[in-house]
Amino acid sequence: MRLNCNNKRGRQQPPALYTQGTTMENELAAEKKANAAPDKAKLLSLAARIDAIEMPTLAADEGQRIIAQTRELLAKVTAYIRTNSDKL
Repeated sequence: MRLNCNNKRGRQQPPALYTQGTTMENELAAEKKANAAPDKAKLLSLAARIDAIEMPTLAADEGQRIIAQTRELLAKVTAYIRTNSDKL
């Protein structure tokens, strides 16, 4: 029995049944992404609101240090939100 080879390496092409599953998976992934779009927009809006928080100007060195660390932490939070919202 000889296999029908349809590509350059001599391997048999997969039956159409297998390629249809891939199409269906792509459609489900696209639908999931479309359904998550409102969530992504909400997360990006949250990140923008966090970025817009105005920090008070403090006189004490310790207070200034705390504000500086708070800015750094909030920057990490917004970066986390933006990075992970892209996965939706």
